[in-house]
Amino acid sequence: MGLNAGKKKLDHLAWLARVKISDEEASKLFEELNELKALVDKILETRVDDVPPLYHPLDIKGRLRRDKPEESLGKRALELNVKLEKGFVKAPRTIED
Repeated sequence: MGLNAGKKKLDHLAWLARVKISDEEASKLFEELNELKALVDKILETRVDDVPPLYHPLDIKGRLRRDKPEESLGKRALELNVKLEKGFVKAPRTIED
């Protein structure tokens, strides 16, 4: 991608993001993005055909906690002075019409 095409794309991205960038910032950003693209291209060149998939880096199974039945909020809500309406917690209105 040429410098002019890159500048046009950066200007467009800046417009989409609703930010202003100076020509100096655009130039520096263009260089950084080219370096990043080169790194990604290098990663994509890596051959991984012979590598088996790794589902988890550690051989850990069943790390989830057991569910324990607890008292419902309905009974506790009365103790906490929470307003209930038809079994749901009634909260103050936060958005005005």
